[in-house]
Amino acid sequence: MLLEKITEDELEFMMDFYNPIALIECLFGDFDNLSAFEEDKLGYVRPYQFSMLSFEYLLDYNPELTAKENFKLKEGAGNIYCFGGRKYGKTLLVEMLDMLASMCLLGSEHVGFSSYDALHIRGILEKIVQVLDVHPFFDTILDPKVNRSPNYHFYLRTGYTLDSVNMNLQSKSPGSQFFQKHFTRLYIEEASFETEEVNKKRLDSISENGCVTRLAGMTNFTKYSPVGRIFYDMAKKPWISNYPQTVSPKWDAEEKKKAVKEHGGEQSISYRVFVRGEVVEEGVAVFDMERARKCYLEDVEIKHIEVNKDNYANYKNVIIVERPKQASQVFIDADIGESAPTEITIFFKIGEKYRYAYNITLYNLTHKEQEEVFKYLYNELKGAFIGIDTTEGTGRAIYRALGEIYPAEQLTWV
Repeated sequence: MLLEKITEDELEFMMDFYNPIALIECLFGDFDNLSAFEEDKLGYVRPYQFSMLSFEYLLDYNPELTAKENFKLKEGAGNIYCFGGRKYGKTLLVEMLDMLASMCLLGSEHVGFSSYDALHIRGILEKIVQVLDVHPFFDTILDPKVNRSPNYHFYLRTGYTLDSVNMNLQSKSPGSQFFQKHFTRLYIEEASFETEEVNKKRLDSISENGCVTRLAGMTNFTKYSPVGRIFYDMAKKPWISNYPQTVSPKWDAEEKKKAVKEHGGEQSISYRVFVRGEVVEEGVAVFDMERARKCYLEDVEIKHIEVNKDNYANYKNVIIVERPKQASQVFIDADIGESAPTEITIFFKIGEKYRYAYNITLYNLTHKEQEEVFKYLYNELKGAFIGIDTTEGTGRAIYRALGEIYPAEQLTWV
């Protein structure tokens, strides 16, 4: 078969695709449907989103430097710690589009994708699977192979592999899936929830040359948490990205009105965190539940339940609780988090002993949504004494709302 030589103009045109903006806008005409492809339809990366992409693909290998020194340059062009408000493209740009671009431009890469639970991992990687299955460029040229069990594993003909890592924060050994991993590239969704225990295991899961690290999440952390130390480290300032939700062109007067109502005012902690993208120290929960869990009796079964913004609509099917027949009293206690999760514990008094039965964690829920959870628990457990942490506005709002429904002698605040 006679093959036609590539012209200089064609070669120059193809080199444009090493610019991630050009590649992404040509491959994906609709960022809401990444598996669709139309030759005449281009996507649009907003100018403020440019810095959220990796530009390491433009770097050539310098033979005068060592492999580790060359990789250091890649880290400089590819690392990002992106924390800010909601809905301006953190997950889309930092993780999904960059991940797809890296599949096209990198070979023999060992990539990890992590989050604090299976739900968040599945929510992102299933969208990537759909692109690999349907998009003609990825399906035809990269010949992807995908396994979903026990964890996600992608393999491309270029030698590029991707493995999911579930932090499993509620397990007896959080972060253990990082063992025996040596990533050259790592994406973390909702990175603000990473704990000290997970962080220590993650830091040993990189390749000997280093790892391009791409973290995204909300600013619901403290300066002493793993992510907080990164955020406040002046040496990492060139790679810190912190935008408010208001940077999005979709933000307008109507969106602001809805947000103010949802969060209970512009000065509320949830508005400052989820809209403005601020780190609000006074929004930290009172108790360190990570330390408290170390005091659990391992042979006593405690049911752990998680509710977040993704499964809240179905929370009555997620939160399954039952009052033991021999329980004379029920206690629902809550450490209310504003920029941190809310932790609810449920105790039953049986005879002269108190049985700790349930630990319910609420992630990123508004005070109205949390209020509904308390009402549901009260009804399911056929009455209870409720103790609420009222050190901040969200706790006080929930306490006031419950006080309008239940007798004062069944409520207490701290």
